Amino acid sequence: MNTHSRPGGLVKSADRTLEILEFCGRQRHPVAHAEIAGTLGIPKSSVSALLGNMVERDYLTFYPESNGYALGAAVIALASGYLRELDLPRMGQASVQALAAQVGESAALAVLAGKRVQVVARHNWVQPLMYAVHIGDTAPLHASASGKAILAFLAPARRAALLTGYRFERLTAGTLRTRRALQIALDATRRAGFARSDEELVEGIMTLAVPVFDARSEVVGALSLSIPTPRLRRYRIASLDGQLRHQAQALSHALGATTKSTSAHAG
Repeated sequence: MNTHSRPGGLVKSADRTLEILEFCGRQRHPVAHAEIAGTLGIPKSSVSALLGNMVERDYLTFYPESNGYALGAAVIALASGYLRELDLPRMGQASVQALAAQVGESAALAVLAGKRVQVVARHNWVQPLMYAVHIGDTAPLHASASGKAILAFLAPARRAALLTGYRFERLTAGTLRTRRALQIALDATRRAGFARSDEELVEGIMTLAVPVFDARSEVVGALSLSIPTPRLRRYRIASLDGQLRHQAQALSHALGATTKSTSAHAG
């Protein structure tokens, strides 16, 4: 029998190595050998060997002045390599395709582009009555669900800068026309965790959108569903929101956001 294996196919030494890295990564200061062993429930002798290997490979750094360990340069190099490979439009395409297939409506991923949002990934669900979205399409922040979803979760200073001198162009009878009306919509978006545009951008189209976050827990885009109003009676908003949220959280996780950070923004 292999004494280093664990149920489920995990290798004990590898699993413990990852537990130590994750534990050290959550701390704001170097942690001592005894604290690592005690918190994780790993024998001190095993911790000593693992710490030695990780320090030798630069995954941990030992600080003699505090007698503690913290993440090392090799972890930063790995993270930097992962971040260089991130391609939001490419990664988002899988999410919009999955969302469109689940719901049977057009889905899109949009990002900030000046004082507008721009579509960077989309999947149009073809049917007799549909709303077609195209790569490169832009929309005003105040009239689109994606714009509201992004604005609502931006850092206050950045949101204020975007709205300084902002022009509330009227696109339909339902378009928001004032800063006060937009603020009310953004407050509602933060409470609910999703934004909506009820024929505010295009007459006859209702759009829902949820924010997408990166590893810094900063909003980087919004995932949306657009539905012709004659078909709205087929759906429950809560069900659509749940499917949107699921895909947005999966995409956020792929971008490095933690489950805790995405849940904190979920309303």
